Amino acid sequence: HSAMGFKLFDDTAHNKYEAQQKKEQLLIKLNLTGKLKQKLKTADVLKISKPCTENDRVQTFLQRLLLMNYRARCGESGQINKTQILSVTDNDDEGDFYTDLSKSSSEEAVQSSLVHPMDVQMAVFHCSDSFLKQLIVTKLSQCQYALPLLVPDPFTGEIEFPLWTFRQIRKSWKSTDNSMKKIMVSFFRLGATSTSKSQLMNRLINEKHDTFFHRDCPGSSRNRLLMDGVVEIAWYCPSGKSTDHFTDCVAFCNLHGDAETHEKQLEILTEMSSVNVVVLGDQEKNKRSTKLQNLYKLSKPMICLLSEESSSVSQLRAGKYRIGIKNRNQSEVSAELRKTIGGLISKTFTLEKLAELSNIKVDEENEECKQGTNSAQTMTNFLDEKDISTMKETHFPCHGRLWKNWCQKNKELHRPQDSNIELTRSRLRTEMEEIREQQKAYGLTEFMESFIEKLNTQTADEMRYFLKWINIFLDKHSSDLSSLQKNYDDKWTKILNLKKKHDKSGQLEKEQTELEKISENLNAATFGLEHIFREIGQIYESHMSVKKNKKQAEKKLNKICLPKLAADLIISGYPLELMDGDAGHVPLIWVSAVLDELSRKLGDQRVFVLSVLGIQSSGKSTMLNAMFGLQFLMDGDAGHVPLIWVSAVLDELSRKLGDQRVFVLSVLGIQSSGKSTMLNAMFGLQFAVSAGRCTRGAFMQLVKVSEEMNGELKFDYILVVDTEGLRAPELAGMSTRHHDNELATFVVGLGNMTLINIFGENPSEMQDILQIVVQAFMRMKKVRLNPSCVFVHQNVTDVAAGDKNMEGRRRLQEKLDEMTKLAAKEEVYEAESFSDVIAFDVQEDVRYFAQLWEGSPPMAPPNPSYSECVQELKNTILKKNPNKNIFFLYPYIIHSYPYHSYIDHLLYTHICLCVFVCLTQLKMYFFITIHLYSSHAV
Repeated sequence: HSAMGFKLFDDTAHNKYEAQQKKEQLLIKLNLTGKLKQKLKTADVLKISKPCTENDRVQTFLQRLLLMNYRARCGESGQINKTQILSVTDNDDEGDFYTDLSKSSSEEAVQSSLVHPMDVQMAVFHCSDSFLKQLIVTKLSQCQYALPLLVPDPFTGEIEFPLWTFRQIRKSWKSTDNSMKKIMVSFFRLGATSTSKSQLMNRLINEKHDTFFHRDCPGSSRNRLLMDGVVEIAWYCPSGKSTDHFTDCVAFCNLHGDAETHEKQLEILTEMSSVNVVVLGDQEKNKRSTKLQNLYKLSKPMICLLSEESSSVSQLRAGKYRIGIKNRNQSEVSAELRKTIGGLISKTFTLEKLAELSNIKVDEENEECKQGTNSAQTMTNFLDEKDISTMKETHFPCHGRLWKNWCQKNKELHRPQDSNIELTRSRLRTEMEEIREQQKAYGLTEFMESFIEKLNTQTADEMRYFLKWINIFLDKHSSDLSSLQKNYDDKWTKILNLKKKHDKSGQLEKEQTELEKISENLNAATFGLEHIFREIGQIYESHMSVKKNKKQAEKKLNKICLPKLAADLIISGYPLELMDGDAGHVPLIWVSAVLDELSRKLGDQRVFVLSVLGIQSSGKSTMLNAMFGLQFLMDGDAGHVPLIWVSAVLDELSRKLGDQRVFVLSVLGIQSSGKSTMLNAMFGLQFAVSAGRCTRGAFMQLVKVSEEMNGELKFDYILVVDTEGLRAPELAGMSTRHHDNELATFVVGLGNMTLINIFGENPSEMQDILQIVVQAFMRMKKVRLNPSCVFVHQNVTDVAAGDKNMEGRRRLQEKLDEMTKLAAKEEVYEAESFSDVIAFDVQEDVRYFAQLWEGSPPMAPPNPSYSECVQELKNTILKKNPNKNIFFLYPYIIHSYPYHSYIDHLLYTHICLCVFVCLTQLKMYFFITIHLYSSHAV
């Protein structure tokens, strides 16, 4: 008896050792040796690098995932199997059929050489730091994949709950039940079964998409190493329609492996869930299972799925049901299971409750994360006692009303209307100086002083946690805007009805005034991290602008190192706001200071500037976030670039970057047309947007080019510029066209390349944006700047329809030529076609994108064809004249340059962009002044 005990112990130890060896070999095969300690970082993944080969499973998985391509899990196993089939069937020897049939194949050897797709995902997860894990889980959620909830360490077995990785997950749904319950249903199996539990769960959630990976998925194999004991979670989100499977949001948890051998996970799930669903295999063995008996005795509802029986649903006792699933129609089984679960749902849960359970490790317990949480909580404590509609005015007095007033007077200064121009100018300058003095007098509020102090005293990782946490807390403060949104919608509906009736009583005007007030309240309640940095920019600008005690002010600013802080944040992947979208102004002093500092930090690096232009909500930011991940340049509330602040930040950034070559990519498009989604998919970014509203202003972010691509591309960084959308509804009646012209000229002038985003092919929308774009490029031509552009048509039904797309290209070329002739008259410029203004090939520079979603949200995954379109566009951007007009970031300075003049009734705006372009070979500097002007006629 004793000898048997030792033998059992020896076998267990040997099996454990063998499993450890296999896992180590897996990491070697995936080139992840040593990465369990030296973790992969976000910066490693987001670098612009050469396309990976199919054999590089890790990079292939990550690149596809960042592109929001749900085929990321599919491996190269199909090719291996094909090779194996050929090697078996290429035997021409004649022989007996039964003899050939009985020949053994090398299938097991082939299977053992394959890497299971989920092993790739989990190996990358284990080898990533906290921030990369969060990015991976966010992208998995966007692909409508299940997410790791309880994760055993592959070598120690310690179970971790990665709560931090869920912090950026956002789920939305429409419920017919106002209770807003969050329900959890747990699935696990006891014993071996012929039925796939994961496949059964997929049919409950989404019949058309494999939310949970199962045995019949492409690339699946039997040798799975890292998934045993892992619990995954996925949510079903109703759309508020009669076709919904469930009326509430339901979380489905899936324990992989036999629950008999994973006691701790089983205990946690049964404690947290509303309903337990058990898939039973060998009936005789299960009769002896104490775990099954204990589950049955629990007061919680329980459903037993019998894999060896084919009976329909039946009730055993109150809350206990059985369903046979052998040889039955799977749709019928799913319908019975849905109905049974729907009738048993009661208890609710939250992820935070799961973290409170004992004997479980939570990733947020590390010291740096706790320090970041505590610091962020301290900051948000300042806001708890304030009314959400007055918080910005209280804590950020410099960038609110005063800043908007200053921007307005600055515009009036350069667009004089009075006959006595000099007297008007003198008055306006005096008033602007008074506003700057008022801003300076406010100084640092207690909130801002605490925020800047924390940025200056924390380590790099503590600061990243701090900024992530404060963004989460601020979103919670400003995300509950449902009552304001409802008031806005109701008022807007009233106005539409009055317009239909051609109201003349004055009621329409009254309702419109009230709508504007609601809109202002909505804007005041929208509060995010970008508002804090706008305040920092205005604090800097006011201190640098007021002449009185200027040396003392500069000494104070040097002590708190504002531009240096902003430059460090840009280098670490946070965006900088270039232009304030509400004031329509660029804080040039601030932006210039930041870029100057950035240039000093980066050194001799070449930067490619990519901008994206499009109508509001055309998906510009999504595209950019997928590509890179930026911050803000223009203040979205004031619609103005804070010159002094941005100058200081750029100055500090310049110091850090030095002679790094930069390619600038900008994006422009109509509001809500998918700009940010496109950029996010392209570069793996997560563009910052205001809570509850679309992107406001202009944002920039740096993306590093890998050393292997550096020589080929001739630049060191891509500077991605995301912008607010054109034709924003909330700007209706506020010189929308005038604002759009300023924004387009600014964005086009800034970028080496501009992506012009068009949602669909609506003729009126296309004409609006093309008119603005042509005018902007013509202005660049007049000052001898030669940026390039690519037109992106989003949401095209059939991107492969060659004849149809050819006709679309022809119409676009005709429309561009037509707009060019009109713009040429306005600009007094000789041009007959768009090609006379900019080097443009309608065959190469027009892209058609498939629709983003494969089905109807909220349960629809992204369309893989969309991801492929994004990847093709990214390749085009990198190949299209990469060595032309590349800026050395220092001294790429933006600053104020007072100038006014009339040219054919065109009024110059307040912005003057001064760019020093340093030639690589001659080291000569050219000073170029770009006058950005707009016309009420265009």
